[in-house]
Amino acid sequence: LGAGLSALLAGALFGRKTARLLERVADRVQSSEPEADTWRAQENPPVEIQRVAHALEEALQTARKEQERSAFLIAGVAHELRSPIQNLLGETEVLLMRDRSPQEYQQILLSHTEEIQDLAREIDNLVTLCAQGTNQMAQRVEAFDLREELELRLPREVSRAQRQQVRLETEWAGDLSLSGDREALLLALRNLVGNAIAFSPAGATVHISAHGSEEEVTLAVDDAGPGVAPDLREKIFEPFQVGQQAPGARTGFGLGLALAKEAIEAQGGRLRVVTSERGGARFEARIPKVRKS
Repeated sequence: LGAGLSALLAGALFGRKTARLLERVADRVQSSEPEADTWRAQENPPVEIQRVAHALEEALQTARKEQERSAFLIAGVAHELRSPIQNLLGETEVLLMRDRSPQEYQQILLSHTEEIQDLAREIDNLVTLCAQGTNQMAQRVEAFDLREELELRLPREVSRAQRQQVRLETEWAGDLSLSGDREALLLALRNLVGNAIAFSPAGATVHISAHGSEEEVTLAVDDAGPGVAPDLREKIFEPFQVGQQAPGARTGFGLGLALAKEAIEAQGGRLRVVTSERGGARFEARIPKVRKS
């Protein structure tokens, strides 16, 4: 009888202890601010309960990170889309104030085309960013030739370069076959080329080179723009970040460079920016031919 009562009492105490622990975890779930993990030391729960509580906390931290990421993304995208939309509206309103010549209408329409292409590129980046969260467990791997795909995918960038009176040069060497997430990698490289065009002055040249070896493809995009200050060379790869800069210097905006770096690193490669021999920036990517898991 005594042993039974002892077991019953021990079970009751264990139940109360477990209930208090789970209540603490529930309080933390409802709390808007994470606290230090002091409850483990205070309660000294059994290992099994610790595992349950730890799993709940990890799920909570993941949910909070996703919530912060979503809020950050919404704010950034709103900022990115506002400028081209306001430009389109402003130019259209001015255009409609009086009759214009055919040449003036054509000039405004060309400007609208450029703004719409900027919007399309940001939407492409946004779709890719959203897909990354859902495709982590099912990575897309395709075999493709980088040269063939870039020649098919760069007409938009070529058209923009022509409007800005910027010349595009390409240099291909070696085997440029890759096996990886084709869409993410091609969008990454298009972002690098688009970025170089955007910061190039009229009359300048953007040089795109790719060299293939047995194990990797080395790609570089050189321009004659303002370059990137050494203290900003990591910061420009952060999404929606703008660093302190001297007049005329370039820094990172939007998602393009951030997504380029993430796509190349997901392949197992790396992306960096240095000073180009042309006086501007040189974005160098080393991309393994086979995606590293």
